[in-house]
Amino acid sequence: MRPAARQAEAPIPGVIDTLSAGFQLVNRAPGLLLIPVLLDLLLWLGPKLSAAGLAERALSRLVPTVEQLGQEAGPGAADQLDQLHQQVELIRQTAQAFNLLSLLAYRGGWTIRTAVPAERSGMAGAIEISTVTILAALAVGLTLVGIALACVWLGALAQHVRDGRLDAGALIAAAPRYWLAILGFLVLATVAAVALLVPLTMAAVVVQIVAPGSGAIVGTQFLFWVAVLVGLIFLAFRTEAIVVSEVGPVRAALNSIRVVASDFWSSLGFIIITWVIMSGMGLIWSSLARAPAGQAVAILGNGYIESGLAAASMLFYRNRITRLTPSRGEAAGAIRQD
Repeated sequence: MRPAARQAEAPIPGVIDTLSAGFQLVNRAPGLLLIPVLLDLLLWLGPKLSAAGLAERALSRLVPTVEQLGQEAGPGAADQLDQLHQQVELIRQTAQAFNLLSLLAYRGGWTIRTAVPAERSGMAGAIEISTVTILAALAVGLTLVGIALACVWLGALAQHVRDGRLDAGALIAAAPRYWLAILGFLVLATVAAVALLVPLTMAAVVVQIVAPGSGAIVGTQFLFWVAVLVGLIFLAFRTEAIVVSEVGPVRAALNSIRVVASDFWSSLGFIIITWVIMSGMGLIWSSLARAPAGQAVAILGNGYIESGLAAASMLFYRNRITRLTPSRGEAAGAIRQD
């Protein structure tokens, strides 16, 4: 009876149907745009937390040292000295444009993506950061707050995907668990990367000593980045597992691997299409942001596109993990801790 019931199940929606369903979900619940839109408005119209003064003081100490090294090296080092000056100028310009508040939302990663370019952020004026200690504390704190905001937004999306409605009380209770699960995943991913890189590097150094012309170092770097790429593909749905199935970091990784492995080409196609859409729309938002009205359109458009793609990704994950997991609790997103 059970195999026959499996055969009678409706086919899993494909990539295009899932994308369409994600945007239809957002159309039914436009309030889901609130967090990404308000966050971008803060970055655009709020203050700029600037470390330009700190960078300038550091560069003022570095430039005389560079000049002295250039004089000691003689005229043959003129080209290298010019390159160093160009790098110093690039650092200065980057520091002047960078708004530390943008750590709440940047292009990709675990936080909400922003449609506000660096040069358009902080319209309310700059607030200079006076010490390196304050800078480091703000950088860590704002990154953690940005992840927390993303957890609330993604949790709201996940509730609509699972239940078709928003339960504010349940969301407030669940968001800290999502936050801890994401931080736990980041720690585990870092440990795994180090555990992979260290033995590979040691082996490459030994081979390079024994056979200097073997190119072992370059080969090791290539293998490492191939492993990273494969990991990014198979762990692409780790966030969806955390907020939809409400599992911890280890189970989230396993669920994502199972989903991708069970339907690899559809998963890869979905990952590529969503990446292309967000990258292409990012170029459009940057172009629109040159004018105030365009920036407002970019903020609304980015909130809509990002929310629709996030909802579609959750639907893609849920449709497949439900088929793969016989447990009713898992399919419904029962709370589990690793």
